[in-house]
Amino acid sequence: MIKKYNILLTLFLLSILSIYCSKTYDEGSNYSFRTRQKRITKRWKLELIEIGFTKTPMSGNHFITLTNEKLADGYFKATFENFPYEFCQSNPDTSGQKEFTTEGVWKFYEGVFGGCNIEERLSEKEGLLIKINDINYNTREERWKIVKLTNSELHLFSTYCGNWACFYTMSRKLYFKAN
Repeated sequence: MIKKYNILLTLFLLSILSIYCSKTYDEGSNYSFRTRQKRITKRWKLELIEIGFTKTPMSGNHFITLTNEKLADGYFKATFENFPYEFCQSNPDTSGQKEFTTEGVWKFYEGVFGGCNIEERLSEKEGLLIKINDINYNTREERWKIVKLTNSELHLFSTYCGNWACFYTMSRKLYFKAN
């Protein structure tokens, strides 16, 4: 009887683990015992920017730090160090000519993502909402889809739409490594 109870308990615990530790992100690992919050809060170094089909390795030190420091309305503190000026635009400067360091805020995002008539609904903690003060002191808000989140890697995806016809090739992907 005790063996049967132990087997049932083990199966029950394994089923719970498979539900709560399962894969959320397209390129992520299948299981993680660390929460998304713990995995994402750290200093990340920007390694590569992909715009459309063009991948540009980043030279220099470009960092984003996502902290656990809670602010108002569910946001957390973020810092951007030597970040490309056009972070919130379709053509980021990768030459290092226009960089800025500033603070911003972040939180997980749930809701509609995308643009240009190509939208999807992100579930809880699948998206990242970032508000940042750019070099001209304008507050920019960006929604990013978290494509991969591990202890050492973060991949974010976004689409860009201006006031003109745009195509899905105006997508942007940022590749970070934990620092």
